[in-house]
Amino acid sequence: AWNSVSRIDNVVIKGTAFNPNDTDSQISAGADSEPSTISSINNSPNGIQVVDVQFTDLGTNDNLPTKINSLSFTQGTLNEISNWQDVIAGAKLFGPDLNEGFEGIIGTNSIDFAQENLISIADGGTETYQLHIWLKTDLSSVNDNDVFDFKLDYNNIVTSVSGSAFGEGVVESGAIAVDIIATKIAFLSVPIVVAQSLDFTLSVAATDINGNIDADYNSLVTLSLNTGTGNLTSTSGLSQNFENGVKIWSDLQYDLLEDFSIMASSSGFDNVVTPTITCNEFVYYLYDDFEDGDTYGWTPNGTGRWFASDNQPINGQYSLRNMMSGITSTDAISHPISGLDVTIDSTIWSFQVKYNRDPSSSNTWAISVSYTHLRAH
Repeated sequence: AWNSVSRIDNVVIKGTAFNPNDTDSQISAGADSEPSTISSINNSPNGIQVVDVQFTDLGTNDNLPTKINSLSFTQGTLNEISNWQDVIAGAKLFGPDLNEGFEGIIGTNSIDFAQENLISIADGGTETYQLHIWLKTDLSSVNDNDVFDFKLDYNNIVTSVSGSAFGEGVVESGAIAVDIIATKIAFLSVPIVVAQSLDFTLSVAATDINGNIDADYNSLVTLSLNTGTGNLTSTSGLSQNFENGVKIWSDLQYDLLEDFSIMASSSGFDNVVTPTITCNEFVYYLYDDFEDGDTYGWTPNGTGRWFASDNQPINGQYSLRNMMSGITSTDAISHPISGLDVTIDSTIWSFQVKYNRDPSSSNTWAISVSYTHLRAH
């Protein structure tokens, strides 16, 4: 008898599996002409077509269809909008296999569609698909006329191993500008209280129905007294042209101690009226609406965390914003006030605050006053 003590274990054969299927399927631009603009009020699901793509299986050898499991549209050469999540509310892909539309996932710089056998192109066949998008109502993170460009590269298409694969093709929509068209005028910033016969600031904008500013609107806007018996004046004039959709007056004055309101009018739009403004005898020791776009005069306790931001301002085009995140610390910013004696008469402290996080024992904000009263000896 023959007795063997030989053993064999852990046999491994490494290599790249060979797939004999065709790898020459193609993508190309569809026959439709893509739009040059997308309206800022295009906010409804199914949206507007922004690019159409033709998929072709050349039917070379394998007698198999091209089965797409996922594809991603990315930002093209002309794209100016860096974060699509801030602007695009939704997207759908339409075509022969997606008659009702298949909703994609909006990423920072891509729109992704994924599902097994999402699209199947018959061997030797051609099918055309359309990408539709719709926008968010709040477009404060972009400007009027900023440009989208949607690109589909064959490298961003994943196909099933049981069918043909893509070998070439890139399609771009070209420039598609966000088009904000004014349908109304609105006050951006209005003071609650002003001092008698001293300058105060007020701003008006031309916006769409969602409050987005139409930067192309430069027509005339006129301010007038709506209620009150005093005189509303401006050294630069109460009738001025919008500049990039906004007009800011910084030299308005009112001369009577009373409550009053102001009307703004511009041809083709309904007039708008401010809330009640109170004219008092006091003077401002500090007034800053940050509409100059900077934090001049303010001193932060750290660098790079406080700035005048145009991202979702409370009023006007800018608000003071704190960007401390993920840090266990106390952050503060201060402004000196000269000549104010809080022991005499009354002092009004007025702020507008927008807090983007729920308050908690470890997540709070506060306003404090540090006062030094110097006496002569």
